[in-house]
Amino acid sequence: MINKYYLIKKLLTSPAATGELSNNNDEFSQLFNEDQNKTAIELYNERVNVVKWLFNDWVRDLQSLSGSDVVSLFQQKDLILSKLLMTSYAETLINNGHSFKEVLEGLVETTLEHVEVYEKAEKLLTGKRVVTVMIDGNKHDIMKDGKRINIQTEIEDNIVTLEKCKEVTENIRRLGYEPKKLKFFLSIYTETSGNECGDFVEECLLNRTVNYNVATNTLMVWEDGRPILRNCDGFIDDNQDALADCYL
Repeated sequence: MINKYYLIKKLLTSPAATGELSNNNDEFSQLFNEDQNKTAIELYNERVNVVKWLFNDWVRDLQSLSGSDVVSLFQQKDLILSKLLMTSYAETLINNGHSFKEVLEGLVETTLEHVEVYEKAEKLLTGKRVVTVMIDGNKHDIMKDGKRINIQTEIEDNIVTLEKCKEVTENIRRLGYEPKKLKFFLSIYTETSGNECGDFVEECLLNRTVNYNVATNTLMVWEDGRPILRNCDGFIDDNQDALADCYL
C-alpha cells in the first residue's frame, strides 16, 4: 500500500528535483539548449516543469497498484503541484539563501526527516508489538517501587480479542488483584527525535483504544473518539451508527 508521503519522499530525495537552481545546470534549460541568463523565479518555474515529468516517471515505474493506491498517488501529485504554484513564497525562500531542498520542504510543509519518522511509525500498523494496559483507571493496589503499575501485553495487527482480554485478566489475578475493567492503548504516533517533551504535536497514524469489562466479558473498540465494534461474549456488533447512538 502506498503511504501518504510516497511522492514527497521521491521529490525530496531526487537530485534532479532538489539540485540548486543555476543557469548553467538547470536540466530543463539544457534540454532545449537554452543558455540565456534567467531570474531565480524563471529557473524555479522550469524546475517545477521538471518535477511534473519526474512525477510521471515515478508513478509509471510502480507495479501492481490497487485502485486506492492510484487515487492516493493522484491526490498526492495534485496537492504537491498546487503547493509548488506558491511562487512568491518560493522566491522569498530562495532570495533568503535557503537551499532548494529546503525550499521544497517549506512548500510541501514536510521535511524528509518527518517522512522517515512517519515510515518508522507506519511499521507498527501491522505485525506484533507490545502495548500498555491500564487496570481499573489506574486505581488499583498493584505496586512496584512505590508506584501503581500498568501491565503490558503483545498484540498483532493492532487487534485485541476476547481471548487476549481473558489472558491479561488471568495474569493480573496472578498478581493478587481482581480487575474489573481493562483499557488497551493501541494509538500510534510519530516519535520525532528531540521532541520528547512534546514541544510540537506528533502525527497520529492510529487513534484506537479497547475497553474490556471483565464481569460481562465485553470489549469495545474505540477509534477516533467513536465506538466502532462491540464484542459481548462472542456476539459482535459493528454497526457504527447504532453504537454511536448508544455510547455517544
